[in-house]
Amino acid sequence: MEKVRGYKTPIWAQACMVLAGLGVVASIILAVVAFYGMQGRMSPAEAWIYVYLSAAVFLWAVPLGTLGAILAEINKYRISWSQKNGIDPEVRLSQDDISI
Repeated sequence: MEKVRGYKTPIWAQACMVLAGLGVVASIILAVVAFYGMQGRMSPAEAWIYVYLSAAVFLWAVPLGTLGAILAEINKYRISWSQKNGIDPEVRLSQDDISI
């Protein structure tokens, strides 16, 4: 990963990745509960509910973390490109700056 001067990962990207990590941990816990449930410690229907919950949480968490990481990298690339080309990435054009 390229170091960009003055760049800090945005809080929304960090939140996405933290939520994804928590989702993966929750998914693993639910999978372990489902495994023990399949051993006869609960009814098969209950165990399958935990299997489906585990899959649903995992399928929610992984894309969320991936999205946060991808958007953070795009933001980092945008700032890096702006710095290399002498453009302040925080300056926005107004309607007065645009001529047709």
